[in-house]
Amino acid sequence: KGGADASVIVVEYSDFQCSYCARVLPTMETLKKKYGSDLRFIYKNKPLAPQLHPQAMSAAQYFEAVALQSPEKSWLFHDKLFANQDKLGEEFYKQAATEMGLDVKKLEADAKSSAVMERIQAEIKEAEGFGISGTPGFLLNGVPIRGAYPLEYFESIFEKLRQQEKESTDKQRN
Repeated sequence: KGGADASVIVVEYSDFQCSYCARVLPTMETLKKKYGSDLRFIYKNKPLAPQLHPQAMSAAQYFEAVALQSPEKSWLFHDKLFANQDKLGEEFYKQAATEMGLDVKKLEADAKSSAVMERIQAEIKEAEGFGISGTPGFLLNGVPIRGAYPLEYFESIFEKLRQQEKESTDKQRN
């Protein structure tokens, strides 16, 4: 989501069953509204161990399957998963997909496909490469942030990044 030429890019590594990830969602929404096209938001999966979050991997799989059918609807599905963490499971995913007008048979097949699993595994590995072992984890223009911090913390980093971008642009002009 967001502007293709945004000065701040936020990559979130998250788990649909993580309560801390759900808590940081309003913070991210506020930032999207405040910074508009100057912010680009990228969601990546980092489902935690099944012993901790038994529905996290299947939620990630169905999210990726929805994205294959409709990138726009994947954001609606994203929000629905976080708003209904207590209902996560295949029946819920199928019901939500039906309500969204998606092809449920294709969704089921895609969710179990090796392509979807490989993508999720690559995102997990990528997060760990940045030292992000838990959720949520973020990269703000490559700066790692581990945890669900308050809005003011993210805003202070955004402002520093935007100032650096402005200074860099000014130097290039001179």
